[in-house]
Amino acid sequence: METEDVQDSAPEEKQRAPALDPRIDALIEAWFRANFHDSIVSRDTATFNHVRGAVDALKKELAA
Repeated sequence: METEDVQDSAPEEKQRAPALDPRIDALIEAWFRANFHDSIVSRDTATFNHVRGAVDALKKELAA
């Protein structure tokens, strides 16, 4: 019976996305809370999630 070779090496490290400056991240989060929490947008889950996704995408673009 043949067996597959098992490597004893550590798994490949995933490349980490660049980090956004914590001050910019905090500013974006404060803006998001001030403009979208307790607003009409927050009353519709699909809309809120769409806007939240756009904010997260913006953060990734700014970090790159």
